[in-house]
Amino acid sequence: MIRSMRTAARAGCLQARAELRIAFLTPTFFGMLLGPCFLVFFASLERHKQIANAISGSAYALVGLLGSIGLLGAFQIMSEMFNERNDGSLLRTRTLPRGTESWMFGKLLSVSAVTGITLILAMAAGFFLFPDLQSASLADFLVLAASLVFSFVAFLPIGVALGSLVRSTWGFLISMMAIYLIFLGAGTLSPISVFPKPLQWLTASTPIYWGAHAARSAVLPPELGSVEISGSFQPLIAFAVLTAWAVAGYIAAPRILRRSIRRETMGSVAAAREKIASRGYA
Repeated sequence: MIRSMRTAARAGCLQARAELRIAFLTPTFFGMLLGPCFLVFFASLERHKQIANAISGSAYALVGLLGSIGLLGAFQIMSEMFNERNDGSLLRTRTLPRGTESWMFGKLLSVSAVTGITLILAMAAGFFLFPDLQSASLADFLVLAASLVFSFVAFLPIGVALGSLVRSTWGFLISMMAIYLIFLGAGTLSPISVFPKPLQWLTASTPIYWGAHAARSAVLPPELGSVEISGSFQPLIAFAVLTAWAVAGYIAAPRILRRSIRRETMGSVAAAREKIASRGYA
């Protein structure tokens, strides 16, 4: 058992190294740089707002975006799983010993590295451009780093689970649109208090809101907690919710992935390729 787990971990590391070579040593690296640019750009759209007369809207939005940056990793996993299902890569994992575990481990490593680089670049640019955030102390940054790790860990299995369930281009687009709608209503760019109560309670059950909440509680002034759904910052509740999502995700995601891979056949891969050849999408 231990030997097979070591084999799976070693295979996952080799997979991650190959994927990271493609990500960092090819022109796709320049495309990866667009992620931090988009985050800072979206935050800058709020520069004319003032939140609770305490901080600029841009600073508020950037911290919220950083707190939910694990969503980028979830989207990346969904996209890669969709492509690898259509080209037969997922099907090949069935022929390998502990292929599902090694694939998932390698994917989590590579996506973590890419999203981590995006996070560091966006944070460096944002804290340089938005002076409201420069008063944060070292302890604040340590709490912020912890909140980002918790948020990231909670999001990755969600990407694996959704990527396992989505089997068509339309399904992929609809699932992304649904997540984007929850994201926009989860108080990431603007305070959640401006949204209707039903939407507030819906998004309060998701890791999107609590990841952003934990990040804001780390570096924003305490008086800004008044615009949160709880009326104040609740970092312990945020970490508890993120932990619950992570535990549930890492229990459920491998099972969903194995069930999805068992459904893959040469016929399903051929049918997907035929759809792509005939109409341009699966």
